Amino acid sequence: MFVGTKSRGSRIYPRIVENHRVDGKIVQNVIANLGRLDLLQESGRLDSLMSSLRRFSRITAIPDKIGGRGNKSR
Repeated sequence: MFVGTKSRGSRIYPRIVENHRVDGKIVQNVIANLGRLDLLQESGRLDSLMSSLRRFSRITAIPDKIGGRGNKSR
């Protein structure tokens, strides 16, 4: 699973996405749409979600770039 983004006009919508194989091809399923990125950031809900998810992670610190990919949208 990963967090991907979908752009609609000037707005960006983050979403949780899962990859799996069907008949030998990779298929993506959107698990959850999180809402408009700008509103999530302004309200602090994005930070709250990150804090909540961190409770379940074995990683104590999350670097800005993982695998050299950074925060690029898909």
